[in-house]
Amino acid sequence: MDRSSYSDYEEEFESEVQSVSVSNYHLFDDKGCPVSFDVLPIQWDDSENSGACNEKVFLEGDADGGLLKICMEVTAWRFDLSNVRPEVFLLAKDGRWIEIQKPRKSFLATIRTVLITLRFLHTVKRKHRMSVDSLWKDLSKDKELRYFFFTLNFLILIIDVCETAFLRLFFLKSFCSFYGSKPSEDDVSNHMLLIDEASKRDAVLAKSKVCVSFLFSLTVASRNFSWVEYLSDI
Repeated sequence: MDRSSYSDYEEEFESEVQSVSVSNYHLFDDKGCPVSFDVLPIQWDDSENSGACNEKVFLEGDADGGLLKICMEVTAWRFDLSNVRPEVFLLAKDGRWIEIQKPRKSFLATIRTVLITLRFLHTVKRKHRMSVDSLWKDLSKDKELRYFFFTLNFLILIIDVCETAFLRLFFLKSFCSFYGSKPSEDDVSNHMLLIDEASKRDAVLAKSKVCVSFLFSLTVASRNFSWVEYLSDI
């Protein structure tokens, strides 16, 4: 979308919709590159200032059941774990919170790890007695978090290249198992600071053995890595 039309879209959006959720969305910077919403400063509480955003980030998607296309600058984000699923909101430049729902399929890879982290926190909060193994099994059932990015053209290519039905089945299974990866600790490990801060602000998360042990294991792993890196430089 032409950046000169941003203000026109924002004016139309303001006049037609006061409270909105956006689906089929994606976010991008002022260069048009996709960015995750967690590059924005997080606002933990209404009484707190989320701080200045270091880069311009724009939200584009569908509102009002797809009848309204919106594109606007957003400056912060927050999340809510109290409902059936985690809810994510972005702060528009005019001061209103916009709920983002289902992203574009092509954008899912950009936000996948932070979505998994939010689902991790949500599950721990709602089922704080759950074991670690049960937690990951529960998360792996969420089809929205499974990362499939192969295309129909690629599958057709596999079928054309493979001469036998056995080889076709083998390649399809191998491809799906690799790219259809389930949520894991690796996805959450990049968001340790988010988990740590959320645990400090939520009594249930703070008492969760899963959260505490997970943060401890990540901290130990990080320190061990730094120590090994240090020794290798001597």
